[in-house]
Amino acid sequence: MKILKITRVTVAMVETDEPEMNEYKRSFGGVWMRRMGESWEPVFDCTELERLFQESLRKP
Repeated sequence: MKILKITRVTVAMVETDEPEMNEYKRSFGGVWMRRMGESWEPVFDCTELERLFQESLRKP
């Protein structure tokens, strides 16, 4: 096996005030994942989460 290419990406680790499953990560391009136990699962309806994320980035 040979490694042909390595691409570095930036992710944002996001913690919310939800009582459970409050850890998220957002990768380049707006792809959201939620931590569920030991794994990361995709978040399909992330419109509100993305809106809150963008608002939070604009705060000083």
